[in-house]
Amino acid sequence: MKNYTIYLIPILLILVFFILDRELYFFGKNSFPIYKSLPFEIEPEFRDRIEGGFCLRDEFGFALISKGECQFVGDKNILVIDKIIKYGYAKQNLVVLISDTNNFNYYIEFFKKNENEQKIHAKVTKDTSYSSKIVYKWVFLENKRIDIIYKLQIFIKLILFFYLMLIFVNFVKGINRKASKV
Repeated sequence: MKNYTIYLIPILLILVFFILDRELYFFGKNSFPIYKSLPFEIEPEFRDRIEGGFCLRDEFGFALISKGECQFVGDKNILVIDKIIKYGYAKQNLVVLISDTNNFNYYIEFFKKNENEQKIHAKVTKDTSYSSKIVYKWVFLENKRIDIIYKLQIFIKLILFFYLMLIFVNFVKGINRKASKV
């Protein structure tokens, strides 16, 4: 029974790690870039607050939306984004609720006019006048649960590291015992 436990514990920890990592993907805090759930190959990314915090990047690595000045093609308005509050996604749409430096809220909807088109269009709407028939899965970025999951994932990394070091030390001791018997 003891031999199975040695192998079962790290397998379970790795499984839990990937489940947590999948949850962190939507907040840009995941460790492995293997998840693709957002439309148009958009990727969430989180950087330290010094570097601007959360942003959404397109398939080419350009920031679609992030903290700071933002102007979209075909729109003459320049938004100075202070905070990204939440975003919602559906199969072929993405919508982001932001707050600007004047504390006005806007919804920015990203879409493609047709599936073969490469260009992503953006439509900016004041918070009070936004409505949609599309059902979105919402990601609230001010979520304390995510900070706990992130810290738990770091704790699992540490446990796995020390567990692997323990296995390595035992392996080296076994080799030394066999060498001393010869």
